[in-house]
Amino acid sequence: MPGQQLGVRGRVPAEESFTAPNWTPLGMVEEASATHVRGWVSDTNLNGAATTVKVYVDGSSTPAVTLTANLSRGNPSVNNGFDWTPPSTLNLTNGTQHSFVVKAIDYPSNPSNPEVVISNPLTTFVQMDDSFTGSDNTDWSTVKWNTSGNTLGGTVRDVDILSGQGRFYVANATQDAQAKQATGEPAVLNSEAVMSLRFADPGDSAKMKVALRGASNVSGSWMSDGYQLEMRSYSNLVKVYRVVGTVRTEIGGFTYTFGTATHRLRFKVIGTNPTTVSVKMWPAGTTEPTSWTIPPIVDSTAPVTAPGKLFVSLTNGGGTPRTAYVDDLSLIRLNNTIDDEPNNPAGTAPPNSISRYVDTADPQKLHDAGAEDAAAAFRVMTVLDFGDQNIDGAHWYSLGLSGDTIKSLAKQYIDGFYNAAASGQQVTVALGVSCSGYTGSRADKRQNARDKGAIWAQLVSDVYTTARADHPNTQVRVGGAYDVESEAGFCGPRVSGNPGDGPSTAAAWVAGFDEKQTSISMNGGLPLFYANFGSANGCPPAGSCSDGWTQEDYWSLSTGPRSAVGYPEIYGTSNDEQWQQIGIYGVDQHGDNQDTRIDFVGAMTQRQACLQDRRDNPDHVPADQIQTHYCNGTDQDAPTGWNALKNTLESNQKTAQPVGFSTDIMWLGRAPQLG
Repeated sequence: MPGQQLGVRGRVPAEESFTAPNWTPLGMVEEASATHVRGWVSDTNLNGAATTVKVYVDGSSTPAVTLTANLSRGNPSVNNGFDWTPPSTLNLTNGTQHSFVVKAIDYPSNPSNPEVVISNPLTTFVQMDDSFTGSDNTDWSTVKWNTSGNTLGGTVRDVDILSGQGRFYVANATQDAQAKQATGEPAVLNSEAVMSLRFADPGDSAKMKVALRGASNVSGSWMSDGYQLEMRSYSNLVKVYRVVGTVRTEIGGFTYTFGTATHRLRFKVIGTNPTTVSVKMWPAGTTEPTSWTIPPIVDSTAPVTAPGKLFVSLTNGGGTPRTAYVDDLSLIRLNNTIDDEPNNPAGTAPPNSISRYVDTADPQKLHDAGAEDAAAAFRVMTVLDFGDQNIDGAHWYSLGLSGDTIKSLAKQYIDGFYNAAASGQQVTVALGVSCSGYTGSRADKRQNARDKGAIWAQLVSDVYTTARADHPNTQVRVGGAYDVESEAGFCGPRVSGNPGDGPSTAAAWVAGFDEKQTSISMNGGLPLFYANFGSANGCPPAGSCSDGWTQEDYWSLSTGPRSAVGYPEIYGTSNDEQWQQIGIYGVDQHGDNQDTRIDFVGAMTQRQACLQDRRDNPDHVPADQIQTHYCNGTDQDAPTGWNALKNTLESNQKTAQPVGFSTDIMWLGRAPQLG
């Protein structure tokens, strides 16, 4: 919101003439998986014409495909998108990591760098897969599956391979043919099962069951804990259960007509408090729908929170033998950096941390700040905002800080927290910078922003690695943070034809952060996230988004497979509604899935900074502007801001989710004003 940072910005001299250079293409890969490589790219030199894109897979020097980025995307619509489905010949479901490098062809041709890397995301989408290619009547792979308790070739129940499919056969009533992941397969917390399935002879009480986070042996009780999807061939009912201590509790369901045709299933379980369960079914051979078959189920009553394994079975409740098949099965491991956030019900806001504008390099103040947050709550997420970046790291107006100094100050905060923390206490530290300070000519600003995004990702990674080494038995997390706002002095307004305008420079910073954090992850580093702790100035329902920005701009910078999360400024009334509307926009325009929903991890308020400025009257705000600049309806306290966001998000299924953290921002170097 306006007024979050205070400072007098210098005037930029008007340019009387300008010769357009060869601007670097800018874009983003929004998904890289076995089913889609999609995103957007544009080249200012093409003046709106489509850019050519090449996709390279697993280090190959030959592109797997050449695309024209001309698909419509966003609102208002822009024809700069691309979407490619990798063919089965690439064998992308072989249980190993894969990498995609997406490059744009620079125009006009740049002999020294004709192809510009847009992003090279690492895909870790397969934990285990099986296409059941063994000989007929042989067992499933013992490396992947445990099928003990069944009798291969038996007349009662059998799990084997037939015609390149996994077969379940049950002869008698009240019998199960069962399979679960083998002992050597790791248990997974957040996962997604994708497979084909078919009832060969539906009827009686034949049920197929698929479960995630499953626990217990195959023999005896089928599963003691987990989330179970039960598909009933005889009534076309699909039920979703939570299983705890073998007690099943129905948490959702829908109808689906199976017959004897083959169908595809996507079943996802993610998060811990609460857990979100999503189901999608569609006829095999048809396009996968963008939306889930039913809205995702949010289970917060007594969720199963332990990692588990994949279970599949066929149950026969009648006397007629029944057979069912599965095929082309993949277990996808989902990585979400903040997937176990608390989920207080509305009306019981969590204790808030204090985020800080870092306006002093005094290490003791950072150390004390960490200790204060440890005393405030058992689990906190705080933002340390270092302001505008320079090439070394960042500076806060007249305070110059090198990258090494920033790392040291962040370490002091974490040390202070854990010196005062109780056993098991958790802190998530988001190291923030402002969406501003990009230097050079107009043509250089995007590249400058991209470079700084990469610099910041490396700095964040360095702090995270050091924190884990210094505090190995704690639950410390470190991520990035980005203050996205549209007005002058932050990202800036949208300016037609200007490569240095707000949305494009913000997207360039994000692209640089993404690319660097992907490289870090590919080389064994800790996964990173960044939190957008900005505002959505003027956006609906208040009116039209300010400064030429759109809901698409804010949505694209706050979500996606790059592990972006939202920690938005809820300084005053309607801010919560603005962000809910952006969340709804993303689902409506881009489908409902993990990559389109904004993960709102918490709410930020600024009451302490407001109270500090009322008292101190800093010289960069004239006395007659203090009240209107900071405290005119933008000083609600942390519980009020958190409850506003929580209640508003929960009012619509498209945005309902945990809102785990609460923080109130203040100036680190000034005395607190707590009343």
